[in-house]
Order: sequence, then structure tokens, then C-alpha cells
Amino acid sequence: MSAPVSSSLRIGAFSRQVGISAAVLRAWETRYGLFNPRRTSGGFRLYGPEEERRVRRMRALLGRGMAAAESARVVLAEEDESHGRPALAEAWRTLDADGAQVALDALLGGPEPEVVVARQILPLLAELPPERRHFAQRMVEARLSARGATWHEGTGPLALAGCGPGEHDTIELLVLVLALRRRGWRVVYLGADTAVEVFASIAAALVPARIVVGFRDPTRARTFTGPFEATIVCGDPLAAAQSLAA
Repeated sequence: MSAPVSSSLRIGAFSRQVGISAAVLRAWETRYGLFNPRRTSGGFRLYGPEEERRVRRMRALLGRGMAAAESARVVLAEEDESHGRPALAEAWRTLDADGAQVALDALLGGPEPEVVVARQILPLLAELPPERRHFAQRMVEARLSARGATWHEGTGPLALAGCGPGEHDTIELLVLVLALRRRGWRVVYLGADTAVEVFASIAAALVPARIVVGFRDPTRARTFTGPFEATIVCGDPLAAAQSLAA
């Protein structure tokens, strides 16, 4: 991609500047609503720095193997929800539980809360002091877990998912579970710090299509072993869900 766009350009010039064909840019606009460019008095679209920023983000997500439609949803969700982050951060830093719940209501009220958590809230949690992070994580985990009453229902393939032994941070795995549900999977969720024996016993009874063992700690992820074939997840939960469901 060339130097940043510093002024408004018509689609041909903008296409050359960002290295994406005009046809693709139009498709992103009409199919996914990725752009809402200003128009000249003659009706020509004008693209500027904001449109360029969205193109950059789209390219980054596509480069990680995410589908175009999902990439566009992520880009737009990041923007739609970003205004709520300062209020949430301040509430967590001041231990204002009521304020944090109000901010979470706003952030998680959209159609894809798992995307908001992965792209907005997890980075925010990483910026908090450790003692505030513990307070905040439990709040987010409670929000996501509350959605789990029907995760086992449906007719799609079944995943057995739990955090591995010693892993108590569940947010990333909950994001993955929500993303799998959106793709039609059924999920039996085992929660934090799940013993190998528990995975093995339940897997023997249910015969899931996938056993998913989640970790935040990469050392635990590397050293995990069990008497069953498992998918070890440590990293981007949305990318992991897309790979599992492919």
C-alpha cells in the first residue's frame, strides 16, 4: 500500500493508492456497507483517510484467512463499539461495578458480542493493572457464560470445550464457543481448569466431533497431553473458531 491518503479521492485514484481494485472496493461497499463515502455535487464518491483505514484493517484480517464478510463485520463492529471503551476502562479502574455493567450493556448489545469482546474488550483488559484485571475479567466471563443455556441444542456438529488444567482465564474460550455457535455448532462447555480425566470421560460418553482445550498460558498449551485427540487453542479465538468450523 502506498503513502497514506491525505485528501479525498475518487474511486479510481483511491483504488490505485490503496492497491485494491475499484470493483472490489465497490463490492465491499455494496455488500458489506464498509464505506459510506461523501459525494461530489455530480454524485461521484470521494474516499479519504477513514476509508483508507478500513481498507488497511480489511486487508489485515483477510491476510489472516478471515472471510471478507466476517472481516467487514469485525471492522464495523470495532468502530461502532469503540466509543464505549473509555467509559468501561474508567469504570473498571475506579471499581465502579454499576458503571461497568452499563458500559458492557452498550458494548455487548449488538449481534456479535464475541467479536466485540475479542477486538475491543480483551485489549482493554490487557491494559489494566493486575488487581483491576481480575475484577474486570470475572465480570466479562459472567456476561458470556450467561448466554450458555442453549449451547448444546441444535443439529450441528458437537464440540466439547474447556480450559485445560491450571487455566482459570476463560474469556478467550468463551469467545470461541460463541463463534462456533454462530457457525451452527453445538457445544458442551466445561469451564475453567478442566482435568484431563474429565475431558476423557465426557468425550467417551458424547463422542464429539472436536475436543477443544483452551489456554491463555502458552507454556501450559505446549505441554498439554491427553489420551484423546484434541485441538489446543491459545491465541486469537475468532481465528481458531473459523479454522475449526472450516
